[in-house]
Formats: sequence, C-alpha cells, structure tokens
Amino acid sequence: MTNAEAVSSYCKKLNSIMKKAAAGGNYNKALSAASSIFSIEYFWNQKYVDKDAEKCLVDTAEYMKKELKLNGRNNGQRYIMFYDSFGLDLRGLAAIYLRALLEDERTVVYVTTAEAVNRQSVLKKMLTEAGAVIEYVDMRGDYMDCIRRLYEIYRKYTPEIAFEYNQPWDVAGMVCFMLFENTVRYKINLTDHAFWGGVNSFDYCLEFRDYGASVSNLFRGIPAEKIIKLPFYPYINENIPFACLPFDEGKRFIFTGGSLYKTIGDGNIYYKIVTELLEKFPDLLFLYAGSGDESGIRQLQEKFGDRIYHIKERPDFFRVIERCTIYLNSYPIIGGLMTQYAAAAGRIPLTINHEGRAEGFLLDGDDEVPIYNSERELLDEAEKLLSDENYLAERNKKVSQLVISPEQFRSELKEIMTNHKSGYPANIKQVETEAIKKEHEYAFKPLYIPQSIARPAHKSLAVHFPFLFIKHGFGKVSSTLKRKFGK
Repeated sequence: MTNAEAVSSYCKKLNSIMKKAAAGGNYNKALSAASSIFSIEYFWNQKYVDKDAEKCLVDTAEYMKKELKLNGRNNGQRYIMFYDSFGLDLRGLAAIYLRALLEDERTVVYVTTAEAVNRQSVLKKMLTEAGAVIEYVDMRGDYMDCIRRLYEIYRKYTPEIAFEYNQPWDVAGMVCFMLFENTVRYKINLTDHAFWGGVNSFDYCLEFRDYGASVSNLFRGIPAEKIIKLPFYPYINENIPFACLPFDEGKRFIFTGGSLYKTIGDGNIYYKIVTELLEKFPDLLFLYAGSGDESGIRQLQEKFGDRIYHIKERPDFFRVIERCTIYLNSYPIIGGLMTQYAAAAGRIPLTINHEGRAEGFLLDGDDEVPIYNSERELLDEAEKLLSDENYLAERNKKVSQLVISPEQFRSELKEIMTNHKSGYPANIKQVETEAIKKEHEYAFKPLYIPQSIARPAHKSLAVHFPFLFIKHGFGKVSSTLKRKFGK
C-alpha cells in the first residue's frame, strides 16, 4: 500500500468513526478521530482544510454551550489571555507576542499545558517579572474534560482578548475557543504553509506574510476581512553566551542551520552550491548545525575533509551566525525563522526562491532582499560577496534593516487589538502550492499514522485500530528500555 493509499484509507475510516460517534453523542470519541485526522493531514499536507472534521468541532462546541454557562464578568480587572498548547520556551512565536503584550495596560494570563511547568525557564522569568498570571492546565486524557478544564480558566478571568497559539491537532483548545463570549479571539498562524484544524475558532487570523494570507483565504476559506498581516521577528536571548567554534575563529566560513531534511531533494542543488563555493575559495570552511539525514554532509566530508564541520543544534546558534561570513539558506525547503535570525545578525541569508515560498520572511527593501530565482544567480552573488569585503560589509549592514523591530511589532500589535488592522496590508494573490505538497509527500513516513492515532488520549479508538495501538505501544516501550538499558 502506498502512503497516499494508506492516508486515504485511514482518514476515511476515522471520518466514519467520527461521524457515527458524534451522532451518538460520544463527542470524546468523535474528537479523538478528528484530532487523528488533523494530525495525519498535517504531516501529509495535501490539502488545507477538512470540512467534515471542522463540522465535528462546531457540533461539539454547540453541545458544550448547553453544559457550560458564563457567570458574568470577573472582579473588574482587565485581562488578555494567551493560550499556548506547545508549551515550549523560546522556540516559535510565543515569546515575541508575550513580550509585546506584557507592555499592555491589561494583565496577561498565560495558559499552557501542565507538562510545560519545568521547561520554560526564560519564558517563565519574563512573565513573572512583568506581573503576568501563569495557568498550567492538564490537557491530557478525555478531550471533553480538557475542554472543561480550559474553559474554567477562561471563566475565571473572562478576558477581553484571547490569542490562540496551538498545535494543528489541538481539538480541545479549538473547541474551547469556540465557546468564548464577548472576547475578541486571534489565531496566530505559525505554520502558514501547512494544514491545521480549527478554522472556526477565531475572529481574526494573524498572518506573517502574504503567502500565508493567500493560502488561508483561497484554500482554508477564511474571509479576507478576518485576515490581518503582522510580520514577526526572531526572539534573541541576549543572556546566552557564545561557546566556541570547532575551528579557528579567524577562518571564513559558510553557515546553515536547521533540520537536514530541508536540504534534500530537487537535484541536490543545496550541496552543489556548497561544493562550487568551496572549490572556488580554498580558504573557505563550511559549518552545518542541525540533525537528520547526514548523507549529503558525509559526501562533502569525503571531498573536502576537514573543511566540513557538522554540529548539533545549540543554544548559542545566533552567536555562530554573527561570526559566519555568509549564511546559506536551506533548499529546497526554506528556513524562514533562520532567515530572520541571519538578517538580525547582520549576515546576508542567501536564498533561492523555490516556487515563491522564500518571499515574506523579510520586509520589502527594494533590491536588498537576498532572494534569487536560480542556483546560478545565487552563486554569482555569493562569489561577489566572498571576493569583495567592502561589498560584503555593505550588504550585511543593509540586510539587518529587513526585519521588523520589537518596538514596531509591539506598536502594530496594539493597533490590531484596538482597530483590527495593521500597517502591513495583506496582499492576497494566487500562490503555488503543488511543490510543497510534493515535498511533504516525499518526506511522509508511515509511522506518522500510528503516531497520530494511537495516542493515550485516543484510547476510545483502540477497538477500531487494535494492531496500531499494540504496535505503537510496544515500540514506545522498546525505545524506553533501549534508552535505559542499552541495545
């Protein structure tokens, strides 16, 4: 069975389970099936909305409205709620939104999963020092109970504004947001190129670039009047010191960071670029930070020996970018956040505009945006940069201006909360999506299916997928034993 056939078969079965369970009033089971569908479709990424699963969420919300009643306003204190189902520390966009919101006159209520209690040292310090409220909620187990627990926190504060920053399959969070009354709800679209569920759980969708705005309008069916564009910037933790480089700091080097899967495919162009630059400039080194398929790195090492260095992702990566000569973006999948980190560090992020998906990560700056339409164009620019130190310095200086500042971000977010608009109009246009669908199809692994279905919260599905639950459960036990006792 091909991956396409497997995805179709499992999603079709889950859809049937979901509809039957919802019709019988078993909403927890229905949500388990819906969450499984959302998760599989996120990894598969061949479409952008699942209307049947979305209807299941709406029907569940209508049922819950009869059970849950809002008991009026709180004690008069004004609140902004920020719901974060990821519960990470500095990865993603939570930190930059919270940094801006903490400047507001209203009190921020940060709500996240109970599992995050000991893994957010920087974020917790930021929130505590600013006088924010932190609420940890148990989002494990029965989805209906999760909705009730999350709603109780909402009932406690009844915020004027709520931000939804969640995983593509977080059905409990999505349904709960549908229950909010007299609260303006904003969805932060983190993965604008990929599938996610919950298109009915917000009043406004915050997009960081035109590509995502176009996908949300044209393919997710979100009305243009509900879409607001707000570019983001990379959060930089100034307290993380630079460690060291695996070679003499005086050496010139190309740097790339991110998962290695982003460099695989489309004729091996990424590695061809690195090869040509290293051949042309014998003093140049190459450093890659990230994990994954190392086959391309090993081939470079066989050819160039100790001029090739591969390290794991590390906390001081921004300090590494500051020391590189040029930053080479991953390809065929672009590293959007890494593009911004490079620009913020004053290092030009050389990027091939693969099917238009490199656009929108940096602010428009006439000809200063370092995006090229072909391998040859990028190589010509790279060779010019590496051959002329004055030109390199000039380009690096200008590129740092292509990222929105924290002050401007805060000002725009305030304007959004006040008037539901920003100074960055969304340009909705036809966009190419087939290339990224092919890349996800290529990267899809069969294990994503049992990972999506056989979760502890989905035990009601075990009777329908006994083999998946047994196999997935055994695999997790086996992995735990290997880690504890060795192979």
